[in-house]
Amino acid sequence: MTRALLILGVLAVIVVIGLSFVGGDPSEAPGKATTPADQPGYFLTNATITDTGDDGSPRVRIQAEHIEQVPADNSIRLDTLQLTYSGAEHGPWLVTADQGVVPAEAKIVRLAGNVRIRGLITESMPEAVIESQTLEFDTDDSTAHTDDDVKIMVGTRTLTARGLHADLKQHHLRLESRVHAQFNPPFPR
Repeated sequence: MTRALLILGVLAVIVVIGLSFVGGDPSEAPGKATTPADQPGYFLTNATITDTGDDGSPRVRIQAEHIEQVPADNSIRLDTLQLTYSGAEHGPWLVTADQGVVPAEAKIVRLAGNVRIRGLITESMPEAVIESQTLEFDTDDSTAHTDDDVKIMVGTRTLTARGLHADLKQHHLRLESRVHAQFNPPFPR
């Protein structure tokens, strides 16, 4: 048994040495050489990233089906994501989107595709729903911003506008331009 293992080991060394001579100089190999920036970074599936406040409690939580680091610029790409902001007085704000990017060394999440924000503005009002195609969420300032069209629904009330700046912590919402509103009476019960 030991003699057979010794013979197999010697044959393996010979094959490895032989292949290194047959392979030639790797610098002459055809094709493009990969640089570290071309190499994939880390990736996660069905993962959660949590940013905590000064007291250690979760402040911003991002859940995504796919999270991938892009080594070329150290950004992070997110697919099919849900961002929960817990710093609001009247409960959390929930943000969903098809895609997101977090630039390197930044506390901004750039969202795109079917962006939807849900949360309470005050306890006495129904839940607010804000829809847009793009949105930037600043996790340090707890603000959201877009220059795109937005639709805001609170109960039976609907507002549309171009551009939005929202302070989720202070419950302050500013619509930039082309503001239109529709207030439907509540349905009889």
